[in-house]
Amino acid sequence: MNGTTKRIVIGVVMAALVGGGVTAYMRHAREARFHAEAVAALPARPVSVMYPEYINRVAAAEEQVRSEVNWRGGMGALASLYHANGATQEAATLYGVLVRADAENAHWPDRLASIYSLYGQLDQAVLLWRRTARIDSHYLPAQLNLADALIKLNQASEAVPIYEAVLKVEPQNPYAVAGLAKADIAAGRWQQAQNRLEKAGLSSGVNIGENILVAVYEHLGEADKARAMRSRLKSTDSYIETPDPWVEEVSDDCYDAFRLTWDSGAARRRSDPARALRLLEKAIRVNPKYALAYFQMGVLQVDLHDLDAAKKALRASIDLDPTFGDAWAKLIALSRSREEADWALAEGLRRCPDSPSLHAMNGKRLKTIGQVDAALEEFKRVAELRPSEILGLIDCAQIYFQRGQDELAVSTLERALEIIPEDPLVLSTLAIYWIGVKNEPKAHDFVLRSRAQVRLQEDRLLQITNAYQASFGRSP
Repeated sequence: MNGTTKRIVIGVVMAALVGGGVTAYMRHAREARFHAEAVAALPARPVSVMYPEYINRVAAAEEQVRSEVNWRGGMGALASLYHANGATQEAATLYGVLVRADAENAHWPDRLASIYSLYGQLDQAVLLWRRTARIDSHYLPAQLNLADALIKLNQASEAVPIYEAVLKVEPQNPYAVAGLAKADIAAGRWQQAQNRLEKAGLSSGVNIGENILVAVYEHLGEADKARAMRSRLKSTDSYIETPDPWVEEVSDDCYDAFRLTWDSGAARRRSDPARALRLLEKAIRVNPKYALAYFQMGVLQVDLHDLDAAKKALRASIDLDPTFGDAWAKLIALSRSREEADWALAEGLRRCPDSPSLHAMNGKRLKTIGQVDAALEEFKRVAELRPSEILGLIDCAQIYFQRGQDELAVSTLERALEIIPEDPLVLSTLAIYWIGVKNEPKAHDFVLRSRAQVRLQEDRLLQITNAYQASFGRSP
């Protein structure tokens, strides 16, 4: 190798070394800047929290951030702790640092977007959900949240392709279907919105989007269907937000028994009993005197088919709050003998004299043993205690029919319809009554109204239709 060649080779090597050194230096400087920003962003440590474990975990996470050893992990843990326990402003500050310093982690913009959305700052939320989708295009909850925010910002045309992309992956996703229906409405396509919602998850029992369907029916002049759906909304959870597991998992860092119990219920409704159980166990550990957590544990254990554990939890709930009527009612329902049930019912009524559930149970007990007058008084009491519900009135009407007091029974059921218009059980009962007394105009009206009820069982509707044809010689 001649001298010229050597000089060239040495020059190339030196340039590479210098370039590599510059790159390493810039990387180190950037990392130091991010770390300094993280330390500066640490909020004042909370002092008014009752649970020591929370404070200890906050302190440990802060120390990890300051130590420079996996400081991003410490920052994420700290942000989650604050987020889970209601300190959303502090959490947002920490997530903001992580969005910049841990730029390829899609969890951080997603969680920060959820906080901005909570406070109505949708423009910022949209930017963050777009960023989440770019980092992880397979995470559908961020896509759905982005599209929902665009709908709220009157940018339906931008939301439509996002919903459609989700449906290509999950053809029956009810949140995407409901979102497309909202976009249809925004564009004036009311009939398309109706068809979309009726053909989608609603037919299989999913109630997401039913509140939208009420508005669609009303706009299209289908008053009977609107009344029927509105009646359903009074007795079901008609609006459920799009689940976002990355946001929901922060509940594992929560130390508020009420929030843990609430989130456990949400997990149970989404058929995630393992998570529901874990959150309830923590709620009870955080606050061993929180009666509602034990009650929810009892309900969950019934789902898990562990009746002994369910009864143990319900007894604990009652011990903590003897006036908790629903816990007594659930315990009575799990009784293994008539004697056990009768004792619990009597004790429950003594402790909770204004519990509608217990009076309803006692009414059914009295009716079963032939004490109809006493049963009727109990059902009247239920109607008084729960004026916004109709079960007590229905039970009263059944006794009136059995006694031959038809006019009183009918007027009682009409009162029930004033409370919950188009209730399928009430409508179908009145349809059968008017068929039986050969009043064709009223029978026809109530049969048609019964047909409009999405919750009316097919065999019940078939019974009414056959009875009408047998009585009047033609189909309604």
